[in-house]
Amino acid sequence: MGTPKLTPEMCQAAVDALAKHGNQVAAARAMGLSRSALQHRLAEAANPPRDPEVVVEPLTSRERFDAAFWRKKAVEAQRAANEAEHVADLVTIWRCKRGVSMMSVVTGGKVHDFELTRRRLSFILQEAARELTRDE
Repeated sequence: MGTPKLTPEMCQAAVDALAKHGNQVAAARAMGLSRSALQHRLAEAANPPRDPEVVVEPLTSRERFDAAFWRKKAVEAQRAANEAEHVADLVTIWRCKRGVSMMSVVTGGKVHDFELTRRRLSFILQEAARELTRDE
């Protein structure tokens, strides 16, 4: 004899028992179930079965890649927006040995030091110049 099919009422009873008793062990004991059986019912209650009329096709590898790419772009855009709100009080750049430059940024009374290659420093300055001239 197999495991009986869970009904929505059985899953809701598990949710109600958990709310009433406060923890899974007490709720399972009150229902006469093992804790793992209760957890299974709670998981089913959290993820009800899909409508059989709805067909969900798995994503292709290209679609997964595109989704990851755009998710990353959205996170980068949000970070850039957050950083744009913080304006530096003072930026100091000086040249060091080994082709590395040092940039100190003072914002909010805190000093942040960055070691940058000449190429990276050049890129940052070009981007800053673009931003400054864009609004003109």
